[in-house]
Formats: sequence, structure tokens, C-alpha cells
Amino acid sequence: MNISPIYLTECTKKATGKSAQKIIIDYKILYAKTLLHQMDKSVAEVAYALDFNEVANFNQFFKRNTGITATQFRQSKS
Repeated sequence: MNISPIYLTECTKKATGKSAQKIIIDYKILYAKTLLHQMDKSVAEVAYALDFNEVANFNQFFKRNTGITATQFRQSKS
């Protein structure tokens, strides 16, 4: 895009009311929830699909942004 991260954040904040980082986090959470609905994928496979090197880091990220663990989310949707 050839723009600075600061300018990108300013533009997204003006257009959406959210920072670029928050938009990316929201997208990752939405994608994680979509993958967690697919019962054929383990939580570890979901973590790796989202480019987390460690499942524990994914679990921490998911819980910090949703308030529940990925496993709890999956169980609540079953």
C-alpha cells in the first residue's frame, strides 16, 4: 500500500472508529470462531491456521479478546 502504519491507523480510525490493529484482531477472532465451528479441526490446527506458533499463545489471545477459551467457545456451540 506504500503508506505508513500511523497513516493507515489514522485513516481506519476515521472511517471505522477502530484502529487498524483492532480491525485485524476482530478479523482473526471471527476467522478463529469460523474454524472452531468445524469440529474436524482441533484447537491446535486452528491456532496454526492463524499463524500462532504456540497453542498457548492462541488460547491466551482468544480468551483476552472474547472472555472465554477456544474450547469453551466450541463447547457452547455444540
